[in-house]
Amino acid sequence: MLLKIQLLPRMHNNFAYGVDSYSLSSKILYVESVIPSYDTGSVIPKRTEEWLDANYAGWRALDDAQPEYVIEKQTHKLVCVPAPSSTYNNTTLQLRVKRLPLNVLSLINTTPEIDSKYYEDLKYWALFKAFSKRDAEIYDEQKATYYAKTYYGLFESRVGARPDINTQRIMKQEPNTESR
Repeated sequence: MLLKIQLLPRMHNNFAYGVDSYSLSSKILYVESVIPSYDTGSVIPKRTEEWLDANYAGWRALDDAQPEYVIEKQTHKLVCVPAPSSTYNNTTLQLRVKRLPLNVLSLINTTPEIDSKYYEDLKYWALFKAFSKRDAEIYDEQKATYYAKTYYGLFESRVGARPDINTQRIMKQEPNTESR
């Protein structure tokens, strides 16, 4: 999912002073990447406050410059480090995010918020889950395994192999651990 944020510079003489953080929807699970409109070939690295404390002395006092890093806070905020200057007034950040569906499925709204090109593949997931159910009439380990392998094969052919859970955790915490 892609979304855009308009950067606002810090304004020293009015109420907008200190605009270095931007609210994100509570539906966003995490931000995968941040691409600035002034350099679409680059990605602004995500960092934690701890990493910046250890690798970027004085980062908390910086402002009025080109954002070099972003921090994704647990409070659903994205913080630019340093805060953008007025030079970046017309800049947007393109965020690639993982998010929850915007609309909850109900009996009235039964169309899932999934691209229709995946509908056919999802039937294999449903069959895998059905045959995995511990029920005397339904449970069939061979069919469950077949449908799971079919689903994962189709999924990986479309979007690539999914990293293991430890790799996902590490990438979420520190996508790039090189020093400044």
